[in-house]
Amino acid sequence: MIELDPNNPQHRALRRLILARSDIEAAQAAAVHVIDHVSSTEHPLFQPLTCATVICYARPFVRTKLYPGLPDKYESFANRHMRTMHDTIIDFRNIFVAHRDSQLNRVTLIPKGSKVSFSGGKSEMKLTSHGEWVRGGRLPLACFPLLRDLCGYQVARLREDIASEKERLFP
Repeated sequence: MIELDPNNPQHRALRRLILARSDIEAAQAAAVHVIDHVSSTEHPLFQPLTCATVICYARPFVRTKLYPGLPDKYESFANRHMRTMHDTIIDFRNIFVAHRDSQLNRVTLIPKGSKVSFSGGKSEMKLTSHGEWVRGGRLPLACFPLLRDLCGYQVARLREDIASEKERLFP
């Protein structure tokens, strides 16, 4: 086993790449699960899987004093659709997932006695107490294939750079 030295800047940079790859692979797995198993934004797993995908993808790009994030090259894309998706995910994380901006995440009470339909209008019920409705941003279901591809692109770049750095640091 080779222990990476936390005081060595080159080892910290390699560790950052490895952790980023792990996070983005997790984001890709969550996106694939949405594509394969979630047919609607009303599916009970849509919101938690969206959060998992967004958090895992965005985490390597969040910069702090102790963790400088990935190098800028991972925010450059030859494909403008991937650039747009990357920016969308980072913005979505900041506004709807990590911080829940109160201006954009509205909460409405539904008065007791109101009739509420569900299951695509096939069923209806009358509320016996006040209900709540949280309205906020949702990623469209249709964006998950591009998000999956973006993750695959990033993982491939990270794998290549990790292999190169391991060879350079530990010949």
